[in-house]
Amino acid sequence: MKPFKTVNSVTLLGKISRSPDRKTITSGRKLAVFSLQTQNDDMYSSSEFHNIVAWDELSDIAESCTVSDTVYIEGCIKTRNFINKHNIKIFKTEIIAQKIIVLSSNEKKGFTAEEEKTFFSASKKDFYL
Repeated sequence: MKPFKTVNSVTLLGKISRSPDRKTITSGRKLAVFSLQTQNDDMYSSSEFHNIVAWDELSDIAESCTVSDTVYIEGCIKTRNFINKHNIKIFKTEIIAQKIIVLSSNEKKGFTAEEEKTFFSASKKDFYL
């Protein structure tokens, strides 16, 4: 019997709730980290806040977004852990973005027509940081 293949895929549609923080790491790669708020259609459900990490070209798109912009994100889940300065082990779950589509924005961002259609960048190296 062959083992089952696995899938790690996330699709989110929500509003940016924390402005993207863009950095360049020592290897020269760019990344942007921000928070996305989602809510199910159920009127009793509470909001969920997702930590989003966008690398390279996608960090450029994320940086141009502001709080309350509506975005569609496809990616995968990544959980990591580290020891903080108080010697406590911290677990952090993040969505590594593979596709970002800006659906609505508070202001015109100056994108070309092609850029406004879709923004896509993914490679396997982004899955295993």
